[in-house]
Amino acid sequence: MILNYLAWKEGSSNIARNRIKLISSLEELAHYSKLDMSCYEDHLWKLHLNQHNCTEEQQMAISLDEISRTLIPRVSSRKTDTKVISLLHGHDLCFTAFKAKILNSGDPNCSTCPTLKDDNAHRIFVCPLFRCSYRDNLIHLNVYDRSVGWSILGCDDTALLKEFRNLAQIAISY
Repeated sequence: MILNYLAWKEGSSNIARNRIKLISSLEELAHYSKLDMSCYEDHLWKLHLNQHNCTEEQQMAISLDEISRTLIPRVSSRKTDTKVISLLHGHDLCFTAFKAKILNSGDPNCSTCPTLKDDNAHRIFVCPLFRCSYRDNLIHLNVYDRSVGWSILGCDDTALLKEFRNLAQIAISY
C-alpha cells in the first residue's frame, strides 16, 4: 500500500519513480503523516465510487465529512464515540444477535422482545426498552431495503444525527 500511496502522491514521472524506489528502500525509516494517509484513503474511496458507478454512495460521500463531525464531534469522549459507532454498524458483542453469530451459541433474540433478533435496527427502531423521544424522531429512517448504517449516514439533518448520538448513549451499555 505504501508504494501505491507514493505513486499517487508523486505522480508517474521517471523522477517520481526513482524517488519511490529510493524511499521504498528506506521504508522502515519513512514516516507518513496522518493527513497524508487520510488524503490517500479519500482518494481510494473516490476511485472506488467512480469505478463502480455508486451514485447514491457518491452523494453520501460528499456530505460524509459534515455527518462525521456531527456524529463524532471533536470534543467528545471516546466512550460515547464508541457507542455511536457500535450502534451505527451493529457489529458489537453487546448485540445478542451478533454475539450468537460469532460464538455459534446462545439465543440471538432480544431479552425484552423474545421473538425478535437483537441487532442495531431492532434497538434503534423497535425495542420498547429503548423507546424515547430520540427514537421517535428517527423512526422515519427505517428503510427496509437499506442497512441501518446507510440510512443514518444518508441523513443530512444534523438535528436527527444528534438525536441518533443521544440514542446511542441509551441503547448501548458497557
